[in-house]
Order: sequence, then C-alpha cells, then structure tokens
Amino acid sequence: MQVKRFLWAAAVPLLLTGCDKKGEDSDCSREKFEPMVKAIVEDMLKNEPEKFVQAIDHAMANQQRKALQEAEQKAGEMQSRFWSSNLVIGNRDAKLKMAVFFDPMDPTSQKFRAEVMEPLAKERSDVGFFLIPVCIYSSESGKGPSSMEATKAIILAANQKPEAALKLLAKFPTIEVEMSESQLYKWAEEAGLDADRLKQDMKSEQAKNDVIANGQLAVTIGIPVQLPFVFVCKSDGKLEHLPPFVKEKMIQALDAIRDGKDWRLVILPPKDGAASDSSTAKKN
Repeated sequence: MQVKRFLWAAAVPLLLTGCDKKGEDSDCSREKFEPMVKAIVEDMLKNEPEKFVQAIDHAMANQQRKALQEAEQKAGEMQSRFWSSNLVIGNRDAKLKMAVFFDPMDPTSQKFRAEVMEPLAKERSDVGFFLIPVCIYSSESGKGPSSMEATKAIILAANQKPEAALKLLAKFPTIEVEMSESQLYKWAEEAGLDADRLKQDMKSEQAKNDVIANGQLAVTIGIPVQLPFVFVCKSDGKLEHLPPFVKEKMIQALDAIRDGKDWRLVILPPKDGAASDSSTAKKN
C-alpha cells in the first residue's frame, strides 16, 4: 500500500504536467483530468505494474532533461558572471572554459578539484575551470566554521590574491572534519594570504552579500543541491551542462566538445539498436 501511495504521488504531478488551466471550459484542467489519470494509474498498478514504473521513470527523466535545458538557457544569459570569477584553475583564456559551482567543504567538490580539475589544468593549456563558490552545509556541532564561512573566506581570499586562494581551498577539510577558526587563518597565512586582513574582511557586510549573491545566482539558474555542477562553453558560445566525470571521461568529453561532437556519443554507451560513435561519425 505504501508503494502504491508513493507511485501515485509521483505519477500525478508528472502525468498532469501542463494541465494547470482553471475552469470547466478549459481543454486541459486538473478538475477534469485528475479522476481519469487516477483510474489509469490504479489500473496499471493492478495489471501492468512494471510498465507503470517504466513510464514513471521515463516521465521523471524527461522532467530532469527539461530542467537541465532551462538551467543551460538561464546560465547562458548570465555567463558573463562566470568568466569574471577570480578563482580560475587552469588557463583563463582557454578554448574550453567551464563554470563549476562548488562548496569548499563538499566532499565531492573537493574530490573533483583534486582528481580532475587540477591534474587537467597542469596537463592541458586549453582548459580553464572558473569556480563559483556556494554554500550548502552548516556546522552541525557549531564548533567549527560552516561552509558559509568557508565560502566567504574563499571569495575574500580570491579578491586578495587568487593563486593563494586556490592554495587555501586545497587545505580545506570536508564537512565531516571540524575546522577551527584559528586553523582557517593559519592555513590562510601558509597559503600566502594576509591573515589579519582576511580576518577583518570576514566581518564585513560585503563578504556576506557576496556569498548570498552566488547563492541567488545558483537558485536563479536552477542548479540542484548536488555539487559540483559544471557548465561548459561550446564553440558557438552556448553553455551545456557537463556531469563532473572522472578525469579519463572528462578528457573524452572535452575532446568531443572541442571537435564539435556530441560528448554523449563518446561517453555514454549506445542504446539498443543505436549507432555507435564511429558509425555516427561516418554519417556526419
């Protein structure tokens, strides 16, 4: 019964997408269609549960695709904000520019920095990762700085000395490990920053506003809470969401984008009956 209730709750919003018009004269209104959809759902749950689950998966995938397309469009309209970032790993004038929304204390973001962004930037002059710090975590114990404080520190450090800010970023622990305020400023000094100035700047209203502005940018674009979130700028100037692949797959994807190809044909396995990347390339 719980499974049935869950599937019904998931199905109705998906199957009724677009049916938001009000009034009896509407061609597509929830008042008219919801009883019909409910009957169809209950019948499929009873007689063809596997097909029903497949249909929900398909509908959810379509919704996710639509959300990504909308995020890409909105990001494209705001991309000048990305390329003005002071936090750049790699070549600022690179042919392949990527905007990366990340949390300084997010484990996946830090793993992506250490295992993908930094190694690629050292090996290739045609890539540049423009970092947009946002905060999604808070300190549960209340003893150490939250990711709000870490994000604020990274933004301020980048305004002071960008290369030193990247060194400070590499020192940050993930959210599972406590970081004291004194430790933060010690690391800042070791990275080559003016720790006293950073400490003073952290108290400013502007510092808080900068963090809020990045958060508002992420919300406006429609970026999910799962970080890091990567946009790549293609040769036509349009932005495309690129999953934060491991290094080997990221290289394949970037090479495909550089050559004007669809990275999905290179990275993702072909579906049943679909042409392989090599056969598709020949047709093109």
